[in-house]
Amino acid sequence: MANKRRTSSRTSSPKRAMPKQTVRRPKRVRRRTTGRVRRFATEQPLSAGGLRSRGGRLSLPPLAWPQVIALVWVFALLGLLSFLSWRSDFYVYAENVRVEGLQYTTREAVYQAALIEGYHVFFLDPQVIARRVEALPYVREATVRVGLPASVVIRVSERQPVVRWFWGREEYWVDEEGVILPPLNISPPPMALMDPEGLAVWQGAEGPRRLNPRLIAVLLTVRDAFPQIQRAYYERATGLRLLLPFRGRDVQIIWGDVLIVNERLQRLQEVWSQMQRSGEGYTLIDVTTPDQVIVRR
Repeated sequence: MANKRRTSSRTSSPKRAMPKQTVRRPKRVRRRTTGRVRRFATEQPLSAGGLRSRGGRLSLPPLAWPQVIALVWVFALLGLLSFLSWRSDFYVYAENVRVEGLQYTTREAVYQAALIEGYHVFFLDPQVIARRVEALPYVREATVRVGLPASVVIRVSERQPVVRWFWGREEYWVDEEGVILPPLNISPPPMALMDPEGLAVWQGAEGPRRLNPRLIAVLLTVRDAFPQIQRAYYERATGLRLLLPFRGRDVQIIWGDVLIVNERLQRLQEVWSQMQRSGEGYTLIDVTTPDQVIVRR
């Protein structure tokens, strides 16, 4: 019995409770999202400019005042350009073009060469127009001024023909620089140069279609001293040969090359003065030899 009691006393005694360990879970942090972020979370961007779509509709991000002002300026500029593009006053026609400084070239030729018929004034380049006009044979230089609403002023500086050049049966006119020009239906230059062999053509940097400028300079110098000389020849045998009228007949002046001018002109003037004083004419005067003049009666 004693053992039984002892046993029962053991079993009936309350068990000693173990302390409970509490495990604290980390507090879940909820991120606060605004309604705007949640609204655009499912939207798909359409472009890099900020244009987005939702439910088949397009929406724009809000604009600041600088952007609004910039858009106003852009639309105003587009409206102005549209207005100017439709106005007929800004298109160039013949009545809007004034050409100045013409003497040998016609106004119609300048207008056709400019290629500005029907163009808007904003698309005209004065330098390009000037180069087109300068391609005309008698135009040395051209300047162009473009104004609004549609006015074009073309100022032309022309070449002056001073010598008629005969190459075989072909006739051309030549200016002081040796530029070859087509003949016109006006009074021709007084000096005529006969060049049957084409020796006067100068192979310079400006191209073959130009006469030797030194030859032209000699002709003009002799022409200033002797206005009665109106015909000259350029040949391989004698070089430059001039015809000087004296008492109803021509005196042949053998000039030779075109390198020396002043000395030969001085000797020719001395012989000419002697001829006028004595009244005795010569058929030939050769001034090519230095320090002397060879004459032939």
